[in-house]
Amino acid sequence: APTAQYASDSTPAATQSSTSILVNITMSDALSGNAGINMWIYNSSTNALIDSSSCGLTSFCAFTKNGLPTGTYFYNGSAQDNAANFVYLTARTVTIDATAPSGITFVAPTEADSVTVSRNWYYVNITFTETNPAACRLDNGTLNISMTRSGTNCFINQTGQGQAAYTYKVFVNDTLGNIAASASRTITLDTTTPSFTLASPT
Repeated sequence: APTAQYASDSTPAATQSSTSILVNITMSDALSGNAGINMWIYNSSTNALIDSSSCGLTSFCAFTKNGLPTGTYFYNGSAQDNAANFVYLTARTVTIDATAPSGITFVAPTEADSVTVSRNWYYVNITFTETNPAACRLDNGTLNISMTRSGTNCFINQTGQGQAAYTYKVFVNDTLGNIAASASRTITLDTTTPSFTLASPT
């Protein structure tokens, strides 16, 4: 029977942001010689065949499927020698996540946009939708500050702030590097008591 294996450049069994899957199989048969290699890519959810390729009388065969949408796929292949012996390779599962986090929403106790408050801190709290969440960062126009994340909720309390108007947004990224940004909000911190002067003829 022939021997066959995935070449090192074949897409690994993992989660990736790339929308391409590369299948590359090498084979050998010292007795009767190489007859052919077959390769298949399937949708894991439906087991539907997405694409296939084959090569005859060769020691290797490779093909790439591009433009796959977000989802889970698996691929496998077989090799045949000239004595009609087959060997089948173990399937590899590849999950594609090319979708950035979505639905970033400010929730309480985040203040509404363009408000003025009498204190030296402000709180930012957001929720979002993402299968593989990684991190959130608050961009206040000067710094990108790491936020605390719990699932698809991120929050931070910016304490000890000076009196000023602060415009901020939140960036959310997933484990594959897809990133999205919230809308901007502005909050003004003003803790100074108004002063006045009595004027004549008081």
